[in-house]
Amino acid sequence: MGIYLKRVTEPYKYIVNSTFLHNKSVIIVISITMAPNQSNLSDPKYGYDFVVATTQESINAGLVQYLINIARKQKYTYRFFLRHKSPDPTVEMDLDQLLDMSGGINPFDIPTNTDWQDQRLQKMRDIGLVCSIRIRPGIPPDCIVRVPGRGPQINLPKPIITFGETAKDTIFNMYCSDVSVIKNNIPSSE
Repeated sequence: MGIYLKRVTEPYKYIVNSTFLHNKSVIIVISITMAPNQSNLSDPKYGYDFVVATTQESINAGLVQYLINIARKQKYTYRFFLRHKSPDPTVEMDLDQLLDMSGGINPFDIPTNTDWQDQRLQKMRDIGLVCSIRIRPGIPPDCIVRVPGRGPQINLPKPIITFGETAKDTIFNMYCSDVSVIKNNIPSSE
C-alpha cells in the first residue's frame, strides 16, 4: 500500500493518501478544521470510496493504546554489528544470522560480569562482534506514573507523531519498553 502525506490548502490541513487498499482508493484527512457537510471529498468526481477524518491527538492516543496493548507480547528485535577486516563495525545482521555464525550463542544470554575468557565471549570476539542491540516496542517503564486517585498514567516526554508542514517535517518518536545494548570490549589488562 503506497502512502504519502501532502499539504493542501485550507480548510484541510493535511491529507494522507493511500492509493490502494483492497483495490479501493482511500483518502484520510487529518486535522479537519471544517464541518463534514462542507467537504467535497465525497463528490463522485474524486473517486474516493470512503473518507476518514482524525486528529494528531487521536492518532497519538491510538498509538499509545497500541503500545499498552502489546506490552510483553511484542517480540524483541535484535541487531548485531560485527567488524570484518576493519576495527570498525562494517557488518550488520539479525539474531538468526548471528546464531548460525556463533554456533547458537546469543550474547544476551551471557550473564553480566562473565569472565572475558569465557568460551562464549571468546566466540563473540572470534566472529568480530562489536555491538549488540535488543529492543522491544512499548511504553518505557519510567513513563508510567502513579497518580493518586487515578492509578497509572502514561506520561511520554513527546508525542509519538508530530505533524509538520510537509511529510518530510513529520516527526516519529519510537518508544520502547526495553532497550539493551552490549558493547563487546576486551579488557586492556587483567
